[in-house]
Amino acid sequence: MSYLEILGLLVTGAGTLGSILGVFFAIYASRNGRITREFIKTQNKDMWEFIAAQNREMREFISAQSKDTKELIVAQNKDMREFIASENKDMREFLAEVLERLGNRISQEEEKTREEIRRLRHLSG
Repeated sequence: MSYLEILGLLVTGAGTLGSILGVFFAIYASRNGRITREFIKTQNKDMWEFIAAQNREMREFISAQSKDTKELIVAQNKDMREFIASENKDMREFLAEVLERLGNRISQEEEKTREEIRRLRHLSG
């Protein structure tokens, strides 16, 4: 066997080995691509389920907070109405007392004025 024949066998063997490796890499690249696509689909599905669950929980939380806020506002409005009613009652009582004192003072001044008029009539006449 000559040098060229040995070289030819080596090149042919290397080509055959390269073809076998090429087929091997092609099969595993295809398999890897399929597994990667399945993984991405699974992750995408899981992500959308997670987002849907988060949205559902957020809507429930907002609904509960809205209900609590409405109840709080109703309670505060009730308290405010009671406070205003109480203050109005106190103010009416205060004004009634002031008006009574004012009426008494006017009556006293009226009586003093009448006495002064009587005294002046008595002096002049």
